[in-house]
Amino acid sequence: MSLTGEMGQLPPRDLSPPWRRLCAFVIDVAILTVLLLPLLIPAVAIRMAHQEELAIAASNPLAQQVAPLPFWATEWFVGIVTVVVFGLYRVPQEAGFGRTIGHRVLGIRIVRFTGARKIGLGRALLRYLVFYGVNVVPVIGSLFMLVNYLWCLFDKPYRQCLHDKVAGTFVVHRSDVRYTPQPPAFDTTPAMPYSTRPPSPPGPPAR
Repeated sequence: MSLTGEMGQLPPRDLSPPWRRLCAFVIDVAILTVLLLPLLIPAVAIRMAHQEELAIAASNPLAQQVAPLPFWATEWFVGIVTVVVFGLYRVPQEAGFGRTIGHRVLGIRIVRFTGARKIGLGRALLRYLVFYGVNVVPVIGSLFMLVNYLWCLFDKPYRQCLHDKVAGTFVVHRSDVRYTPQPPAFDTTPAMPYSTRPPSPPGPPAR
């Protein structure tokens, strides 16, 4: 159940299967990788050269002192830039259109618990920070990313990942349909009497 949803509310129809979400994520990561190539290629090259220099210095006491690795080539800097660039790529698309390029290719869309097709900037940013922002933290970030995604496999009937639950969103298939929330899972209307017709007046006494 979404943290921002109403108790007893069923999820929208046509929830996206996890494999569609995964394929959309892979497409978006591929686009992100292309955007970051101008930073990734030099950073990886300098890091590998730096490791070779450290290995030579460790085996040769007469070798010159190795210069420190430039900050822009460190894993921390590359990780932070990756999160920021991916956020600039994902958040505006999800806030304004409810889907990224990867979502469009796979025919899926992010909707609010009420069925609204635009989730807004606040929910899109919260959704992103819960999932991708944690990835900056070494080890913990990768573990949380795995748990977060696998959560939708066992979350029945909502199929929400943890970032969906925090933001109150669902991922649905057939994105051309305007979704409306289903009725509550249980009947909340008060019980009515069997008949609301007023009683008939008594007839004449029998003879």
